[in-house]
Amino acid sequence: MPLLKNKSAEQVSLLRRYPRAVVHLRDQFASKRLGLIFGAGLSASFGFPEWSQLVASIASDPKVKGKKLQKDYARFGLPYQTEMLFQHFRHGERHKIRQEEIDRKFDFDVHAKWRKILWTHLYKNVKKITRQSVKGHPYLESFLSIIRHIPVTVTYNFDDVLEQALHETRTSELVGSSRGYLAVTNGALQLRGRGPVPVIYHPNGFIPRASLMETPSDRLIFSEHSYADHLVDLLSGDRSRLVTYLTDHTCLCVGVSLQDQGVRNLLRQCAKSNPGNYHYLIDYVPPRSKVSAARRDAAVQTNFRVYNLVTLFLKAHEIAALASLVSMKEEDFCDLAESNGVETKYCFYLTGALGVGKSTAIASLGSLNTFDEWLEPRLPVLAKLWSTLTPAEETKADQWIVRQFKLKNDNVRKKKSGLFVLDRGPLDPLAFTPMKKWSEKASSLLSTICPDASSWEVERGCVVLLRGDHEEMSLRLRLTSRTDYTAEKLRLMQEALQKAYGGDGVVHLDATGLSPAVAVNKIAELIYLEKYKPMDLHARLKHIQRKGRVP
Repeated sequence: MPLLKNKSAEQVSLLRRYPRAVVHLRDQFASKRLGLIFGAGLSASFGFPEWSQLVASIASDPKVKGKKLQKDYARFGLPYQTEMLFQHFRHGERHKIRQEEIDRKFDFDVHAKWRKILWTHLYKNVKKITRQSVKGHPYLESFLSIIRHIPVTVTYNFDDVLEQALHETRTSELVGSSRGYLAVTNGALQLRGRGPVPVIYHPNGFIPRASLMETPSDRLIFSEHSYADHLVDLLSGDRSRLVTYLTDHTCLCVGVSLQDQGVRNLLRQCAKSNPGNYHYLIDYVPPRSKVSAARRDAAVQTNFRVYNLVTLFLKAHEIAALASLVSMKEEDFCDLAESNGVETKYCFYLTGALGVGKSTAIASLGSLNTFDEWLEPRLPVLAKLWSTLTPAEETKADQWIVRQFKLKNDNVRKKKSGLFVLDRGPLDPLAFTPMKKWSEKASSLLSTICPDASSWEVERGCVVLLRGDHEEMSLRLRLTSRTDYTAEKLRLMQEALQKAYGGDGVVHLDATGLSPAVAVNKIAELIYLEKYKPMDLHARLKHIQRKGRVP
């Protein structure tokens, strides 16, 4: 019982520190759009060596005899050191044979011997992976239910930690019919499991513990030669499987180091091609260690702005707590959050005059719960300038528009948790209405969105008001044949929106001269990093309904 209490306390503590991250990861997990990427930090607890330790161990192998060579090239990177050791080993093997010409058989034999050396030093002094040792790992057991739920998990490690953990903890139904996993090294293959069996994808190659004959890897990215090819492949598009994986998912990176140039290049490429998709990086904090505010801020800003990463500073037990929160049942999670006063619903309204770019921005934020401006096919009458509508057309358009805001509000209202981004806020219709009719329009919105017999309210949220160059916005609208919206009319529309929402609690974002990618990055920073300050939009509409003007 005390263990459960401690576990719950860790979950609550983590939820209070990173509520939006937990909510977002849960959403993606539920929709099968969560990706997991593991690095060397996962395997370290079982005794697997770090890369530098592995290279030093190989150098000291009597078959390699490369300690002095490694020392001479210590200032070079680890891939280069590994390549030097391999070439030194190959040269030694060459002198053992008598024929003058090197044939393919020799090359294959040398690579087989090298892999055997790598296997020997990779698994030397490593604990056997059993159901009990998995339980003893700081956080692996907590991730297994997630791994089994998502189709593909990526690991940069050569070892078979994930495979053995899945095998040892598989259910009785799978015993005798499946190993509990499918290991893949070739990204050109379909990454699809067999039935309920998850795929473990090793982009750097795979060296299983049991036997080198089992699932032979067609690549091992371990030396300078293979590492350089890996970077070239990434730039040329041959590593498209990883790019697609990061594009289609919100990934949680566990035990992954940004010291790896290949990882950094991959993340940067994805950040440039898909600027609105952000991932999560766990920055491991060792026991009894603290992260200074300066280091924390620098890492958070650098990782976010350069690599589209939200950085979570976690100790081992907190990583386990995060995994358990992500896979927790919805009812249990909402009860845990509500009983501890933690907000789990975050709503962001993007608004602005026509042509400012809000719809483009929302289209880039597809990993969140986004709602377009209209949830039903647009009425043809909406293509006309509002001031030119007949009374009948205006009534028809009004009723249809108010219905769209009700549909969006209903969608958010019915959810207990999530990150929501909505195209236009519930006070937007006022900007298209003469001020003398604002009270009437507010009544129409309130009665439709929140019928009197209900206890519903307009959902609170952070309002992000985008501003832009009116001349540029007018030109953009001409591309869709809306030539009646002059720069002056757009200026007046922007002023009306500012008046409707007021200044308190509204985030003003000047998008003038910003590329769509930069504008999306600034909006994402508000969503992921900035303090959440929702407006009471229901109370503001009520005031306008009663007084006929803004507070």
